[in-house]
Amino acid sequence: MSDLKFSYVVAGVITLTASLVLNGCKFGNYQETQYGGLDELHYYDTAPQKLDFQATIASQDRKVSAPPSFLPPILQAIMTEPVVLYHFAKSGAEYITEKTGTVGARVAIHPETSTFAWSESGTAQLIDTCKYTLSESRDGSYENYLSPAKSPEGYSVLGRLKVVHHKSYVWTGTGCPDVMVQFHACYLSVDSCWGANSDDNLALQKTVRGIFNPFIAASVMSAEEIKTTQSLAYTADFE
Repeated sequence: MSDLKFSYVVAGVITLTASLVLNGCKFGNYQETQYGGLDELHYYDTAPQKLDFQATIASQDRKVSAPPSFLPPILQAIMTEPVVLYHFAKSGAEYITEKTGTVGARVAIHPETSTFAWSESGTAQLIDTCKYTLSESRDGSYENYLSPAKSPEGYSVLGRLKVVHHKSYVWTGTGCPDVMVQFHACYLSVDSCWGANSDDNLALQKTVRGIFNPFIAASVMSAEEIKTTQSLAYTADFE
């Protein structure tokens, strides 16, 4: 793969992953949030129940169940005890966040059924013959207690929340094996990331490791198998 083509990999992976993970206003997902200007904010108890990792590597499907300690870092950050469902008065945007509101994930709340949901996907054409697709969804419900309960930190907890988080990464196209070889090299050494500069290299390695580390930690795959990875996904249930 030429350096020019790999520059598309750098731009495509970082831009797509950042838009899904950081910029809620642009792509509607994880972002930093503030509590000012809210018209509704409610705390709910929840706890991890089930975590499944899936992968297709060298055309072979794999599935591994793992304990909550293997939750991907973003879910560890958001799904605290308790969590918050809230609605911004000014924008109408709705989120599920960790208990202090620092990190959240976009949802659409349906109060008439006490449910919420969200789904989105984005693609980046890494090279002409390899497309990267990142998708995620959240589906959940909440049920109020007969009377609010107090958390150990003193939060007034309104009820209990259930949610299923799903996230997938897919690489499609005849050129993807070459791309994945470069991902593997970048995963192992920042000097092999071949970005335009050292900042690009660091950002790309952080992104690549962020994708693969949860699956490697859960023993779904090894770092060596990044080179033959075709798709990855995880599903996490909370209630």
